[in-house]
Amino acid sequence: MRFMMVMIPRVYQPDTPPGEKAGDGFAPAAEAVAKMMKFNEELAKAGALIALDGLHPSSKGARVSFAGGKPQVTDGPFTQAKEVIGGYWMIEAKSKEEAVGWAKRCPAADGDAIEVRQVFEVSDFPQDVRNAADNPTVRVHLESGKPRDATRKDEIMKYVCLGYSDENKWETMSENEQKALIDQCFAYDDVLRKNGNFAGGEALQSARTAATLRWVNGKVSVTDGPFTETKEQLGGILVLEARDLNHAIELMSKHPGVKAGPFEIRPAADLSAMVAESERRRSRERKAS
Repeated sequence: MRFMMVMIPRVYQPDTPPGEKAGDGFAPAAEAVAKMMKFNEELAKAGALIALDGLHPSSKGARVSFAGGKPQVTDGPFTQAKEVIGGYWMIEAKSKEEAVGWAKRCPAADGDAIEVRQVFEVSDFPQDVRNAADNPTVRVHLESGKPRDATRKDEIMKYVCLGYSDENKWETMSENEQKALIDQCFAYDDVLRKNGNFAGGEALQSARTAATLRWVNGKVSVTDGPFTETKEQLGGILVLEARDLNHAIELMSKHPGVKAGPFEIRPAADLSAMVAESERRRSRERKAS
């Protein structure tokens, strides 16, 4: 089973005091990064880690929503948001309990939270939806990985598009309406793939099956879904490669999924240099011991 662990860091939240909030030039402390990389290493060695990404503060992002059939773009920061996401891990686990166990081991700061959500598998859907989702081009893309065009390296940035939806609204749609929207979303995803903009994506199961872990006074508190205080729940992610934020907005403004709820578009943080430096420090520590 696959699960997404969504990090909700205190330093990104709208109600965090200004002196403690992450600004545009935010960078985490080296010590915190070293602890997080150790956790990521444990996930990797256990064969549980599939993917991960950190996100820039929401001040560098945008939100695309539909009203009256037209896309509306709101630039960050999102001061009205209840919780702002800072990154995610995609992991393999035998059960929700095992996934929650991994989340508990994360070296999070006091006030941080991690939401654990199960990822939809094709086998979770009825046969007609499986048939609609069975695309040979997509299968090859996912199984082999999309090679990056080296000539575009300096021109392309990675953006994580967080799709939100009102589950109650979805449930009021007829079965035909739901299937039509699913087919439209898959069709546009194919367009993004053919144009080289699609870098990955996952749909999440209902928030009713989720769990949220919060660090309060150094202790972990676990809350099972559904989260009734939140109208819009994270429904999935789509990772784009685009020239800049405006290009990412242009691409997502055409996505049929925006009809079901807004997409928040955030640039992914390039952690390669930070990861390499952390590995050097930990390597020195291992040799010294």
